[in-house]
Amino acid sequence: MPRPQILLLLFGGRPQPNAMLAAMLKPRRVIAIVSQDARYDVRDVLAEVVSEEVVVEKVPPYRIHDIQPAIERHLNEKVTAIGVTGAPLPMAIAAYDIGRQKNLPVYYVNTRQGEILDLVHVDQKPLHVHISLSDFFSVYRLHRAPLPPPPFATTEKQRIKAARLLG
Repeated sequence: MPRPQILLLLFGGRPQPNAMLAAMLKPRRVIAIVSQDARYDVRDVLAEVVSEEVVVEKVPPYRIHDIQPAIERHLNEKVTAIGVTGAPLPMAIAAYDIGRQKNLPVYYVNTRQGEILDLVHVDQKPLHVHISLSDFFSVYRLHRAPLPPPPFATTEKQRIKAARLLG
C-alpha cells in the first residue's frame, strides 16, 4: 500500500477514525469533505498529522447528489486515495462509487483487526497497522504531562532502614 501524497477524507460526526488513517498513512496533503453538521474544526484535528495543507469543504451528509460533485471537484488535484472510515453511509457510498470508477484506493480502517482495507482493490491484502502513541495523542489532541512522584515514594536510604527493621 503506497503512501498517498494527497488523501481525500470524508468526515462525519467523529473526526478520529479518519484522522487515525491520516496519522498512519502520513499524506503530504489532505482534502477533507466534512459533514455540515460536524461540530469540530477538522484543521485542528489534522494539524499535527498532515505535513502541508488541509483543504476543507462542507457538504450535507445525506445528499449523494451534493456529495458526489464535491468529491469529483477535488479529483483534479491528483488525489491518490480516499478514506471513508467514520463517514456517514451516503458519503461513503458516493466516495466508493467514484473510487471504483477512477480505480482509486478507497480505504477503511478496521480497528478491531488493526488493518487498513482497500474497498476497491479487494484482491490486495489488508495493511496491518500499529499506530504510535504520539500519533494517537495528536489525533485526540492529548499531551503527555509528567507525573509527580507518588506521595508514598521512599528514598533508597528509607527502604534500607525499613529492610533492616524487618530483619
